[in-house]
Amino acid sequence: MSLFDKITGLAIKAKDNVVSKAFISKDKRLEQSLSENIKVNNIYFEKMSTYGLPSAISVAAFDCVAGLLATAGDMDHGYIKVFGKGVSTKIKLPKPVGIKHLQFKTGFPILVVIDKANQIITIDLRTKSIRHVLPAPEIITSQAYCTGTDWLFIGYANGYIDVFDIMQGTMTPYQIPDLMETQQQQQQHVEEQEDQHQQQQQQQKHIIVDLQMHPTELNTLLIGYETTVFIWNIRENTIRKTFSLRRLDKSNPYRNANLTCLAWSPNGTRFMCGYDDGCIHLWDIKNEQKPISSRKLSETFLSSHHNTTTTATEPIYQIAWYANDLNKKSNVIVAGGMNSDDLKGLNILEYDLESESREPRKQSILPLSADLSHFILLSTEPYYLGSHNPFGIMIVSEDHTVRAYSLDHGYPELKLPPALEFIGPNILNACHLPQFPIDSYKKLSSITRIDRKTRYFPITGGVAGPDHIYRIESNDLLLTIHRGEIIKFWDAAYTALRPLSHLTIHCLDDLENRDSFLVCLDLNKENGVLTVGFNDGTILVYESRLEKEEVEDGIIDPRIKARNEEFISHCDDTLKEISGLLEDMGHESDAEEHQQKQQQHDVTITAAAASIDNETESNTNPFVTPSPTHHQIPNQLPIDHLPDTPPLPKKSKIFKVLEKSSELPGYYATLKIQLNSPIKSLVSIGESIMAVALDNGTITLLDLNQHMILFSHNIAQSDYHNTVVIPAANLKSEVAAELQEADPMSEEEKKPATVTCLNFFNTYSPSKVMTPTTQLFVGLSNGHVYQFNLALLIEKGPSIASTELMNDYLLLRTTANTPLLEMLVIDLKGKSQLAVNMLLPVLSKEPSHHSGTSEPVVMEEEVSPKPSSVVSSSSSSVVSTQHNTSKRMAAIGKAEYRHQENPHLIICISLSAISVVLSGFNVKLFSKEFKDLKVIRGEIVESNNGVCLCLILNNGKLAFYSLPTLDLLLEMNLPKSCIIDRLQESSLSRDGRIVFWSGKFELEQYSFIPKPNFPSGDSVILFDSQKVIPPHPSLTQQNQKPKKSWLDTVAGAFTREPLTLADMDLLMGRVPMEDPQVVRQKKLEAYKAKQYEPSPSKGVFAELGDKVNERGEKLDQLDKKFEDMSAASGDFLKAVREYNERQERKKWWEF
Repeated sequence: MSLFDKITGLAIKAKDNVVSKAFISKDKRLEQSLSENIKVNNIYFEKMSTYGLPSAISVAAFDCVAGLLATAGDMDHGYIKVFGKGVSTKIKLPKPVGIKHLQFKTGFPILVVIDKANQIITIDLRTKSIRHVLPAPEIITSQAYCTGTDWLFIGYANGYIDVFDIMQGTMTPYQIPDLMETQQQQQQHVEEQEDQHQQQQQQQKHIIVDLQMHPTELNTLLIGYETTVFIWNIRENTIRKTFSLRRLDKSNPYRNANLTCLAWSPNGTRFMCGYDDGCIHLWDIKNEQKPISSRKLSETFLSSHHNTTTTATEPIYQIAWYANDLNKKSNVIVAGGMNSDDLKGLNILEYDLESESREPRKQSILPLSADLSHFILLSTEPYYLGSHNPFGIMIVSEDHTVRAYSLDHGYPELKLPPALEFIGPNILNACHLPQFPIDSYKKLSSITRIDRKTRYFPITGGVAGPDHIYRIESNDLLLTIHRGEIIKFWDAAYTALRPLSHLTIHCLDDLENRDSFLVCLDLNKENGVLTVGFNDGTILVYESRLEKEEVEDGIIDPRIKARNEEFISHCDDTLKEISGLLEDMGHESDAEEHQQKQQQHDVTITAAAASIDNETESNTNPFVTPSPTHHQIPNQLPIDHLPDTPPLPKKSKIFKVLEKSSELPGYYATLKIQLNSPIKSLVSIGESIMAVALDNGTITLLDLNQHMILFSHNIAQSDYHNTVVIPAANLKSEVAAELQEADPMSEEEKKPATVTCLNFFNTYSPSKVMTPTTQLFVGLSNGHVYQFNLALLIEKGPSIASTELMNDYLLLRTTANTPLLEMLVIDLKGKSQLAVNMLLPVLSKEPSHHSGTSEPVVMEEEVSPKPSSVVSSSSSSVVSTQHNTSKRMAAIGKAEYRHQENPHLIICISLSAISVVLSGFNVKLFSKEFKDLKVIRGEIVESNNGVCLCLILNNGKLAFYSLPTLDLLLEMNLPKSCIIDRLQESSLSRDGRIVFWSGKFELEQYSFIPKPNFPSGDSVILFDSQKVIPPHPSLTQQNQKPKKSWLDTVAGAFTREPLTLADMDLLMGRVPMEDPQVVRQKKLEAYKAKQYEPSPSKGVFAELGDKVNERGEKLDQLDKKFEDMSAASGDFLKAVREYNERQERKKWWEF
């Protein structure tokens, strides 16, 4: 700031101080506190809701029994987000090192996390806390959970496998050694000479690539190394089968491929393996020599297979095999194996479920928009590896976006939880609209038939706690802007957000320039019309289409419909004929009158057209026709001598109607407006009027219904000309000239300001200090505020668009060279004067001086003079000092204060100062400046029938100031989760709520002025104890086992029973625990025995009676054993007879 500006600023402050004291002395209401009912002790933060995720997700897990979904953050954010039905919670991890694996203990409230530091962490979902943390001895490369048990098999990079006890958080004694090393030691005495390649392989570490339990057996584990796959017998600790491509001929192209993933078939008789050369191989567990089928998924490989050079193919990343019992089919989902030129997506191979065919019936692809990271099957059954009748598939892409698809025909997309929608695609910004008008809110948030048919992600778990609030009584909307210029709508009255999917807009579909990006938007509170501005000067207008009501009688009769259309066409023809006759009759009589009116308006239209965007020289300006010649412009024509009738705006070519229609409800682009500069901000009023601020400082007023430009002028350029150029050329005194020459900062080149604030208010104007009208306020980056009467802009827009006239609309100057952020207008009761609809002017009937008829005219008040500090010497306005203006006020350049019935206060919030200005008189009543702080946001907050000014400061604090005196009431820190660097994107609401960014893709909402009728709370119970995992299939098979015959018993003596859950617990080193019911029964019996213990007086006879009872029990048991033996002998005799009869019936050729 220059020295001259500092001195000028001090003079302005002194003058404003004198004027404010004079006004307050005449009306004590202007200093009456509006914040006396604000109770500072009741101001505190209370969390209401969380939207989105702190960061992109890296891995996910799904529990089909509990109905929960868990996602993990990236390496910079150590957290787990668990989703239930309408609820979610975030659990923090000890260190943000990234997550490799997530695994639910299916049906139990335990989640296992394996991070990239190779720590195994168990989380209790009931308490949302960490139970155990166990560092692994080696790098973890894979894991496999045995469903229904406590055992998690963990594979290491050294080839070993440990078993983790999920309940105890420790490793069990059971361990599987490096099978590759064991096999090589066994083969050393057979193969004495090996080639160099095999010797190098032996020196390398044997990494466990993948693990998978058998779908139907507890005793079988499929273990995959880079070169070999083993079927492991858990009970016997032996290798059952070995499969390797190294056994193929050396000329075979598949021989040197390394394993990347594997998957069992649903029945467990075959398994599919994926390799790093993009091939998949189908193995039969009965054939260890070679795969029964080999296939390369890439289509380009088929044409280049016989060539010496082949196209590079990506490896196979993941395989899943599931069965569809209803369609009698099984499908293999394969990720990877495609060329760079191929379509991105998942390959799906279809097999017959009952047949053991080697080749798939068909191969299809599920297209994806981005490369795949990994996927998980959304199972419906916990056992059989979840491969029976899964609900869908969830896909995590490399760009960390998430998608979910049903496995039905066509793979329809599933609706994800709102938090995951924030990263699909990634959210860039958000617009929170609190307390939206009830009619427009109901119109936009109504439930449609499409919403009822939408298929959602199968999340059914979780329970809302007693203090949890699902919905708040506020008509809030949230608009999120995503990558690709996608706008999504949310009903923010629900704390978990309710998606309004039918309103989603893909803006790039309506733009010619695909490189354009969204910079601002406006949602009309009257009719719900959405207007979107872009950086290339394009404005798109979207209108919401409601759902058509169903006809009660069903389908309309086509004959009636045809008859109605015929009648309408006849009416159209008749109207055209009548209009043609009227034009012929009135053409000659109106020609002369039209010519006279045209001559009267030529001068005004020419002057208005020359003032629109006069800073551009090209003929591509959308607002004006080619510039007229100099002799057409009247240089000496004063403003007062302009014709009485203002020029009518003409339809402009910048409007283009977009004809997009559909019977489905939603937003559809109906109008496209192309301006010549990037859009800065948009604000609408009523149903069709919109004010647009361009990046070059131009303000344009548009009528969207009539497709007209009502007003357009570069206010920033005019402000620069009137307040910088002219004062510099016409210094007021020699002292001022000397000060400006002595100031070194005065030589800096000043540039025109930009528009920083734009809004409509129903308040007073300098020309109407007693009657409120709709005003357009324009704030600039240099602190200047311009005020326009909206009715005057609509009526005489082109005629007032002149640089010389702009000083008449310069309202005031806030702190010099400080951008004006926001403007708020309230009355003395704290009620906001924000204009939703245009306020019609008051009309009175007065006799006309030109005719004898009486016509309504607008009542005009006396003109209030402008502050002398903001009016330049070249201003053409004449200040009237009549109506009993005092000498002091006349010297200052102010009109005398007139008592208003309901005064309005304008709160101007700039970057480093706040001011309270009396509307109409434009007098600063109170002001406050910040030296070391900067203001980010401001809002009027209501509480206990009082209001105060709430400011968000750049130091991360929330400050409360009294109104109108601007005394500090309270200053408190924002929650720790708030990101200070993104405070400019936060928002405040009048009911005392703040929404700010707490993560890259996460918003949090807090209430800082609680109200009794506005409850808030976040209480989530993740695990629902009523949802229990069904019994393990092995237990069901044991209970349903038929009674064995003697021959079956003899035959089964040579084969072992299937491994049971109890047997597996013993193998893992767990001591068997007694049944709790048996233990309880024993304790009861012991207690009863002690209670009824015979007294010593009974003596020998009591002991004799006890022994007799024991002998009777033994005899009963002996009798029962004899009965069992008799039954068994009968079965044995029957079996011998059947055997003899079969032997007698045998022929001589039968063995």
